[in-house]
Amino acid sequence: RYLEPLAIAANVTQQSFCRLDEVLITFGFLVHKYTGMADDVIAQAAILKSVEARWAKADQEVFVAAVLINPLYRTTPFLPLESLNFANINGLLSRLWIRFFFEAPPSLFLEHAGQFLDGTGFFARLEAEAARELDRALGLGQRPDPLKILNQFRHPGRPNYVSPFIRFAQHLFSVSANSASCERLFSTFGNILTKLRNRTGNTVLHNLSLLKMQIRDEHLAQGTKTRLKRRFQAPGRFTTDAASSSRATVDKTISGTQRSLFMSV
Repeated sequence: RYLEPLAIAANVTQQSFCRLDEVLITFGFLVHKYTGMADDVIAQAAILKSVEARWAKADQEVFVAAVLINPLYRTTPFLPLESLNFANINGLLSRLWIRFFFEAPPSLFLEHAGQFLDGTGFFARLEAEAARELDRALGLGQRPDPLKILNQFRHPGRPNYVSPFIRFAQHLFSVSANSASCERLFSTFGNILTKLRNRTGNTVLHNLSLLKMQIRDEHLAQGTKTRLKRRFQAPGRFTTDAASSSRATVDKTISGTQRSLFMSV
């Protein structure tokens, strides 16, 4: 009971690409879970203290802004905070714009930010687009992509123009909150550059690793990778049908976990 929420949080935050808003929502998920567990006060206090310590060391404004500009959340997780009003949100977004782009934010940026939070004006159809993306992602067992929602508000006749608010969102959602992808890349390098192939040049090593990871991503996206690791057991005890059934179970579990995280707010 006490380890399962931590395992879920570890799986979410250590996936290949974890956005900043997912980290903050996961922190909220942990606090919500352990606040209600009062049967072991010592364990509860230790876990909550650990979460608070890590949050205190984080660049909090960036994480808060990532949740605010996610069309699936916006201000909903922060409703109990009276201090997070329009004036303070505008100040927060303006400070981050200066940090990212080293210039004062354009007036259109804050105008679109206000319309985004209210779901009016330029973003009048935001609720409908967010609901459509959520249904699509949950139906496929995937994570909803906030950028797909925001890109629906780009003009088809002006493909090279990006409004300041969407540009800001693209910049923020492109940040990965972990180093899991780099660690997997170094593992791939180690599997290619072995003692028997220690003269492989940097270019060949880079190209082979890129090809391997691209093929892996395509298999994961299409669900076509069925080869299993070696198993020390009698032949026929673990068939392809059983492997497919296990994969379906895992996919269903992951989908349910993601759904619970997105609905926990």
